[in-house]
Amino acid sequence: VCHLRGPLGAGTTQSALAYAFRARSGFDAVFWLDARNEVTLRFDLSRSIDELGLVARDELGHRARLDVIVGWLDSHDRWLIIADGLAEFGPLKALLPPRIRGKILLTGHRDLGDASICVIDHGPLEDVAACRFLEHRSQQPDAAGRNALLSLLKGSTLPIYLGAAFCHSTGTRLEDYGARLAELLSVSD
Repeated sequence: VCHLRGPLGAGTTQSALAYAFRARSGFDAVFWLDARNEVTLRFDLSRSIDELGLVARDELGHRARLDVIVGWLDSHDRWLIIADGLAEFGPLKALLPPRIRGKILLTGHRDLGDASICVIDHGPLEDVAACRFLEHRSQQPDAAGRNALLSLLKGSTLPIYLGAAFCHSTGTRLEDYGARLAELLSVSD
């Protein structure tokens, strides 16, 4: 069990998503759970049974569905659960089999207070990493646009991820994106 912890906007969710995408071939199943509250956590875990095709949709009640998925987790070892936005480990731990055979990646902003969890602190991107990310994700080696955008965003990881994704998917130049963002920010001040 590993906890990717960082301040709001540091990009823990995006980093977990990137990890899941890159590592997916090493797992038989990857489960993405909205762990911001216990209701969504339980719902997402019980819904995972549909993706695995273990029983016909709507064949079982909620509790029985959870029992089936926990049984599957207990009998397999090539799975990854990503519990995004987890504030407390107890509710998730209560849903898991006694012996965890797969891997669990938690994302969130709070210390979970469990010594058995490996914690990886995730801060804002450093300038060099942010530069590399922007160039790679946007597919634009535009140093001037990149540097202007980084100066504007001040290392805030999530806006860097979103800006790079936007530039890549729309073909917008980093320089143009940065200019438009600066204009919008000056209007809101």
